[in-house]
Amino acid sequence: MPHVTPARKMAFCGMLCALGVLLLLLGGVLAVLSYAAPVFCGLLVLCALERCGRVYAWSLYGATALLGILLCVQREGALFFAVFAGYYPMFRRFLEGRVRAKPLRLLLGLLLFNGALLAISLLMTLAFFGGSSLLAEAPVFLALYALLFNLLFFVYDLLLGRLATVFAGPVRLRFIKKEKGNGTRPAPPSHFKGQSSPAPQTKDRTE
Repeated sequence: MPHVTPARKMAFCGMLCALGVLLLLLGGVLAVLSYAAPVFCGLLVLCALERCGRVYAWSLYGATALLGILLCVQREGALFFAVFAGYYPMFRRFLEGRVRAKPLRLLLGLLLFNGALLAISLLMTLAFFGGSSLLAEAPVFLALYALLFNLLFFVYDLLLGRLATVFAGPVRLRFIKKEKGNGTRPAPPSHFKGQSSPAPQTKDRTE
């Protein structure tokens, strides 16, 4: 976000935080959105990362995670955002800068994702945040849940990659053109500035 003041970046991240908390609240009310809402919140964090920078993205993640845990009735989705989905866009960018092999990056992200699921299940088992634990399910259902959640990780990673490509392409070009247009706007004609236009020249008919 070139030529944008820190105050505008903070306002932008504040709106994203409000939207993220609203999504987490909806995820707490509607069980079908328990893990979909944190994914969409993670996309908001990526928007802040691309447009405002890493510091603002981390601030957005921290504020959204804290408010989500404090305000949500069913905190499973908020925990998923805090433990994995919220900071994964920054972690993914970190891996892209240091690990060239994409399969290895996916493997590291998958390990982190499954560790986050295990941590959430343990927290639910200890009843610190209320709700049910996946570990209490039967082995067959537990394997099915693991398969579906790992599929969710690949979908989330794919969405982050596509959105990052959009920000690096048409969206970035649009912002650059907008900034250039604002900086190189031609000066308005003199009559727009309150000045009268010069009188037309007339030929001298005197002999």
